[in-house]
Amino acid sequence: MNPPAIAAFAVFFLAFAMLAAEPSQTGSPLASANFQPKIRADHQAGLRQEPVGSTTSVLVTTNQDHHIVLCMSNHTSGSTWLEYGRPVPIALPYTFTDTNSGLCFRVEKDGRHISATSADGTERWRRDPFADAHLEFYRTATPQIVHVSSSYKSLGRLRENKRVIALNYNSTQFGELDVETGDFFFIGQD
Repeated sequence: MNPPAIAAFAVFFLAFAMLAAEPSQTGSPLASANFQPKIRADHQAGLRQEPVGSTTSVLVTTNQDHHIVLCMSNHTSGSTWLEYGRPVPIALPYTFTDTNSGLCFRVEKDGRHISATSADGTERWRRDPFADAHLEFYRTATPQIVHVSSSYKSLGRLRENKRVIALNYNSTQFGELDVETGDFFFIGQD
């Protein structure tokens, strides 16, 4: 594919992503994630890095953590750089088995509740982390979980060496969920 065709494809893809990120009546996870500001900021960052009169190609992909990655290459200067975006929203309901803990986690269709089931099918816990942590509404009236990580040992002072999973909300609030108890530890918001 020639450079103008690549640039046209990148513009089309970014335009589609911006349209898909607009709030809609469907309440889809992609619509509620609202990537538009991040994509615009990445585009502006790319423009600042290219020499006057040159062209830049953009390849949009995801990494192993399901985050959007923009791979930019300037044809005049020969420079290449990466811009990292937010996680790609999960489709609800979402189920995954964590190999580290052996538990099966399920984020329900409402995007608020998450449960853990052991290998023998016993439900260990079912929680609404947003409500349990008494979080205030921020940026959206309908906060939903849009990203769940595999488990890891927390480095947080109060939960050091506990096995946790990271949760991100469409409101840009995030924290860690204790795998054993379902307790949610709010870390922050963008």
